[in-house]
Amino acid sequence: MKVHVLILLMFFSGWVGAGTLEKAGSIKHIVLVKLKGSEDVGRFMALSKRLVKLPGVKRYSIGPTLPKEDDQSDGFDIGVVVTLENRQALFDYLRHPQHKKIIEKMRPLVESIEVHDFITR
Repeated sequence: MKVHVLILLMFFSGWVGAGTLEKAGSIKHIVLVKLKGSEDVGRFMALSKRLVKLPGVKRYSIGPTLPKEDDQSDGFDIGVVVTLENRQALFDYLRHPQHKKIIEKMRPLVESIEVHDFITR
């Protein structure tokens, strides 16, 4: 199920199947989040959207995961896809003081998290 969520996130973020290829070497930073409570979705998304203006961010997508047709949960509530220029931009993004500050505010809302980084070819 996790693979299906990743594929959907990549498709809707413009990484695959959108009719154009992104510049080779761009980084996709994909984050899948399971929240402690469904009431935390709005707060988490509002905090996350503060990361849009950090240096190096080319594109930022966030949204709740889609319900499964077979009614089986994959355990994730929210998906985030951040497109960055290159590996150095990812490094700088993750270490930016504002990123660290926002992540600390998010921690109490999060039960679990899964992060994947991909480089476009």
